[in-house]
Amino acid sequence: MKVCSLDICKKLKLLNVKQESIFYWGNDTLNSNDYFLMYEPVFPNHYVNCSAFTVAELGEMLPCEIKNHKLVQIFYPDNEINLSYNLDEGYYGIDEIFQINEKGEANARGKMLIYLIENKLIKVEDINK
Repeated sequence: MKVCSLDICKKLKLLNVKQESIFYWGNDTLNSNDYFLMYEPVFPNHYVNCSAFTVAELGEMLPCEIKNHKLVQIFYPDNEINLSYNLDEGYYGIDEIFQINEKGEANARGKMLIYLIENKLIKVEDINK
């Protein structure tokens, strides 16, 4: 299962994205910098730091449209993902508004979500419903 990196997940938590996921980043002690993935934190001796969002979970949070911009996903070789919002639905790359390029789809979706929230293109309240 592919999940966002710890740094991206921490940023999403700081932006007040609800912390509900199948997986979580956690550690053994509150002061530890050694994080690992947990499936539904059930062990009382492990501390949850933040949700480790999957590709599917992030896909549900990302809007298909923002005003008149349509989400376009383009998959490139070597697992590099390009996510962009375009005005022109017929030609990719024309009238491009913004885009994220990243290795790994979970990280690309996570970074796009951060961008949309930070630039006030979507509201956290809308994705936390």
